[in-house]
Amino acid sequence: MGSVHDLKALARLGNALLGAGATRARLLGQASVPARRPPAPLPASTLLGAIAALHEATLTDPPVGIDELRSAQMLGMGNMAGRMQASGLLMGLAEVLFLLRDHASHSSAEPGLLASMFTNELLRYARWLELVGMPTVAGHLRIIASACPAGANEAELVSGLEAMLVAMARLRLWVDAVSPWHLLKERFGDEAWLAKSLGGRSA
Repeated sequence: MGSVHDLKALARLGNALLGAGATRARLLGQASVPARRPPAPLPASTLLGAIAALHEATLTDPPVGIDELRSAQMLGMGNMAGRMQASGLLMGLAEVLFLLRDHASHSSAEPGLLASMFTNELLRYARWLELVGMPTVAGHLRIIASACPAGANEAELVSGLEAMLVAMARLRLWVDAVSPWHLLKERFGDEAWLAKSLGGRSA
């Protein structure tokens, strides 16, 4: 939409908004800026195709992996613990994707290094997501990792990372939606379960 160069003015505006609560604010440009030309569409690739398959699978209701998570039988940890781990893993993967996108966008690392980091992290999270009851999502991650060329160009990588971030966000929302956290609060309260886990000691 635009860019702001006077950060002090922006800080004053932010403090006013924080102090007054929800209110309207308007930033006016001092000079017209020519509109940027939209980027040319990227050619289809195996990598983008694999990412698109995961993205489309997360747009269904429920998304891919949610039914598996709901029916998983976590004999060692219990299903609630599995869902909590799944939520944390999806958030962790999103953080990794954010960092990779930032590096790729600013050309702060060699494309080959970024591609290697991308594939290694996907394979790591695939193993963990399979353990907590989301094997199909794990399979998608493995396919994407295998489709990432060592010399993936930055524009292609950024485009793919953006799509994956949307997919991870939607999956995490659904994991939390099917996890009855409110029942835990009703049964144990906010602190009682913690005190019990600490053997009666105060937190």
